[in-house]
Amino acid sequence: MIELTKIGKNISKSDADYEFIGIAYFSEKGAEILKKVYDDCKRNAKGRFHESESFDRASDLDLIQEIIDRGFVVNALEVYKGWIEVHNKKDIEIAEKML
Repeated sequence: MIELTKIGKNISKSDADYEFIGIAYFSEKGAEILKKVYDDCKRNAKGRFHESESFDRASDLDLIQEIIDRGFVVNALEVYKGWIEVHNKKDIEIAEKML
């Protein structure tokens, strides 16, 4: 497992080691932490929130960064095969050929 220290869309390519694929899994404890941090931020966050202009416009990445900044360990799993991103019809055609 990889311990994350920073996550977001605006990390320079020279500093980024991986890309978030949009799938997250939380243990029971992790889900509790997520809920508590979310609720706390919902009540108390003012102004910019990490990469977003406000908490109300924040992404999941902003919330995960907040969890990291609060000192919780967030791990990632490297996916290096068996995965394809599908964004359009051409991607679907490529995926169908692969399968």
